Amino acid sequence: MKIEKVGLLTKIWGDKQWQFPTVAAQQSAFDNLCALLSMLNEEEQYLFINLTKLYSVYSLTQYYSLQIKALNNIDVAVWHDVDEVIFLPIVKQQDLDKHKAKSAHSLIYSYPLLIQHSTAPSGLTASARAIPIIDRDKINSHKILVVLVDDFVGSGRTVEDAALPVKGMLLEQDKIIILSLVTMQQGVDYLQQLSLPIFYAELVEAGIKNNPYITDKNHAYQLIDQIWQKYLKVHKDYMRGYQGCEALVTLARTPNNTLPMYWVKNHRNDSNWPAPFPR
Repeated sequence: MKIEKVGLLTKIWGDKQWQFPTVAAQQSAFDNLCALLSMLNEEEQYLFINLTKLYSVYSLTQYYSLQIKALNNIDVAVWHDVDEVIFLPIVKQQDLDKHKAKSAHSLIYSYPLLIQHSTAPSGLTASARAIPIIDRDKINSHKILVVLVDDFVGSGRTVEDAALPVKGMLLEQDKIIILSLVTMQQGVDYLQQLSLPIFYAELVEAGIKNNPYITDKNHAYQLIDQIWQKYLKVHKDYMRGYQGCEALVTLARTPNNTLPMYWVKNHRNDSNWPAPFPR
């Protein structure tokens, strides 16, 4: 591996100033980025470098400021005539059936406290519930706002699965919105088609489709598929990130929408793969 490419990767690392929970976690991520680079051929290395230029890392210590930013990005008109706000986690029915705790559960209970820092009118009643079910007959408020919460929205399909049943529990005058810390544009577009308004703190782009550093998109897709086929022991569904999202992002966890070479733990030969941001 040429020292030039290590230098490019080191510069990206320095420019990003990513935050990590510990010094050990920071060192491990950098070491694995370099190890991953060394396992690729020259064409694949250039692709990896251009993808990493767009990579984003958000640590738990940044969640508070992201939550405040997301709340303040809610359109003021959303709060109009609302009597009560209920925060619910974005969780698919199959995960509810398995009693799985999701990242959204770690967020919902802080929002009723943080709402005072938003554009919402003061004194608005706000609460959070761990199970995304609304029994409208037991709620006296005339008009409620349901806010479905997650830290990341990729394709929007998981939100659809979670939101449409909740929407069916509401009265005609009620409102429902989606609130996410980090969101992909394709998720925004998809949810708008479903009349599900989404508000967020940060917007991230698809790694190849919207990458200004990659001019030959078709060849880049060939390379990313080649990397999956040659090296990565993970189902084909994740070849370009789940739902083909091409995400380049890590939060408290790395979502499976992210391109898999950044998070997969196993090489196809069953050796360890040096994932810089493992799930």
